[in-house]
Amino acid sequence: MGFQLNEAKRSKAKLRLTIDGPSGSGKTYSALLIAYGITGDWSKIAVIDTERESANLYYDLCGTGKKYLVGQINAPYTPQKYLEALQVCEQSGVEVAIIDSLTHAWTAEGGLLDIHANAVKAQRTSNSYTAWRDVTPLHRKLVDAILTSPMHIISTVRSDTEYSQEKDSNGKTVVKKVGMKPQFRKGLDYEMTIVFSLEQSHMATVTKSRISTFPVNDMLMPTFETGQKLLKWLNEGEDAPTCTECGRKITPFGSMSAEQVALHGQRKYGRSVCVECGAKLKELDYGEKTEQNAPVDVLADKKEEKPIENNED
Repeated sequence: MGFQLNEAKRSKAKLRLTIDGPSGSGKTYSALLIAYGITGDWSKIAVIDTERESANLYYDLCGTGKKYLVGQINAPYTPQKYLEALQVCEQSGVEVAIIDSLTHAWTAEGGLLDIHANAVKAQRTSNSYTAWRDVTPLHRKLVDAILTSPMHIISTVRSDTEYSQEKDSNGKTVVKKVGMKPQFRKGLDYEMTIVFSLEQSHMATVTKSRISTFPVNDMLMPTFETGQKLLKWLNEGEDAPTCTECGRKITPFGSMSAEQVALHGQRKYGRSVCVECGAKLKELDYGEKTEQNAPVDVLADKKEEKPIENNED
């Protein structure tokens, strides 16, 4: 049977939070505070650090107790390195993974823009548009890994910086650093549960939200309590269905809820399966070769990739 209608309901969910802002706005610090508010246990937090060990600078937040975990990604900043880091975090029992920062997978050496530039050079023509067909699957695989992870994920993203002149409370002209466009491929915010945009004052504006207790345009100072408030909303709803293959809870995928993923598996394979196990079953049932860790295949029949132009403009 194809299209079906079901009564609306919400399952417990994992956080998908992006924190963007200019340098010095407090992205890493805010992410750590929110993560601890969610777990209440520093040892269950891991930072995937691309910022030259800057995450270690905040270890005193932990006091004399256990510390959060830090793992380094160095150049080249390929999407595959991020995928491997997320897998290590999951296998280590981490509850909140902080990707600090996701920007390196886009703009830095070995990142997606670098891969695109090399693809253009390898072509017979210099058509940059068609070269995106080599980059888009890598981008989607990275985003899909974030969306389907059993952990809470907080991703920090650098913002382009501009400066503005404003009057302070005394009427004196001051120069203010302002965060503008996030340095990652356009459209990431569509996939996230919530997005905070930080200012130099460390105040965050909610610029995208699916969470009723965090309305868009609200301003807040990220604290432990922010994480606790997020967790309260995430835990409202029914328990997520369990995958009959691996025994793990089925997580949402993109705009699909956990129940919708489970129902898709029931219709296609006769049992509730998570996205990862569904990809494996697709290969077994139909003899179709699926890329490792490419769960998108279970949700839709594979279609020819259309090249997507650089959305940085």
